[in-house]
Amino acid sequence: MKYNKIDPEIREQIINRIKNEGVTIVQAAKDHGILESTIGHI
Repeated sequence: MKYNKIDPEIREQIINRIKNEGVTIVQAAKDHGILESTIGHI
């Protein structure tokens, strides 16, 4: 399976939002225009 790579800076931003701000994976995915499953591969 081929995955599109997420810029490391964006990846860190997503992880921080989920861990520190309590943003759900669903919301983070919507905010960044990516699939929820993509976040699961971060």
